[in-house]
Amino acid sequence: ILPDNHSQKNIFYIDEEQEINTRLFHLSVSDKDSVNNKIILKLLTHQNLFQLNEQYNDLYNLIIIGRLDREQQEEYNLIFEAKDQGTEQTLTTEKHLTIRLIDINDCSP
Repeated sequence: ILPDNHSQKNIFYIDEEQEINTRLFHLSVSDKDSVNNKIILKLLTHQNLFQLNEQYNDLYNLIIIGRLDREQQEEYNLIFEAKDQGTEQTLTTEKHLTIRLIDINDCSP
């Protein structure tokens, strides 16, 4: 599982108060031992704020579907599960990504 603008520590910074339906990035999944296996990617955490949309084979968009307010929560630890559709054995793996919110000036003095 790899985002299109991946960082070494899997930490991404975004401005708070992003509009609903904003695409954050693409996630691609691959099976190194079989290129023919279909891989299913699921978001296991914060499903009330983020959503995965499958673009096409093994490429997904991560979309914001809820309000992100840094004053309420500074970061979100997202857990993704990738499951292959192997014929002999189904294998799964997890990937953790952290999204940290950048504060914007939205509070009155």
